[in-house]
Amino acid sequence: MSILAAALMIAGAAAPAASTDDVMRKYVACAAKRQDAQMRLMLGATSESQYRSAALAFASEPRCIRNDADNTAVLFATMNADRGKLRGMVAESLLTRSKTVRNLTAAPQAKVYTADWSSTSGRTRAVDEMAICAAATNPLGILTLLASKPGSEQQRVAFTGLTPTLGTCLAANYQLDTKPAGLRAALAEALYHRDAGSAQ
Repeated sequence: MSILAAALMIAGAAAPAASTDDVMRKYVACAAKRQDAQMRLMLGATSESQYRSAALAFASEPRCIRNDADNTAVLFATMNADRGKLRGMVAESLLTRSKTVRNLTAAPQAKVYTADWSSTSGRTRAVDEMAICAAATNPLGILTLLASKPGSEQQRVAFTGLTPTLGTCLAANYQLDTKPAGLRAALAEALYHRDAGSAQ
């Protein structure tokens, strides 16, 4: 995909957040104070059984569930179709508490980017690899994106600024069709993993 095509797709106005997204975001903000270890286990899992065990514990924090509808929404998002977005929200929450992420610097682009955690992300491999590349080569650009409110004009501007990086990092001939919320989630998670690796 050309840089222009990527720009047209990701810089367009995002649709309003779905109600499930709002529930997920509120739950993550609440559970982050009590489930730090489970959040990290979720994102670091390299097998489906590891992921589901950590995710179920994370999604069952009783002090953060207000009613059965919320519980259902969070469990669905954790285990099924919205997994990638939920993981991105978790990654954003962890990054807000990081003392090292702002020290990350741009690295030269490598030929190949892979990660064990990608097998449980719920995203296509090409999207995760593009995000890992972006986190390596333009961490500040991702931080600028994450400082913006989802769906806002600031987010649109931040995505526009990231377009050259994403165009360079995207695998040849791959047609990127991830919406802004999903792309933000992939970038947040990739940056979290880079930061976590650098802090070890």
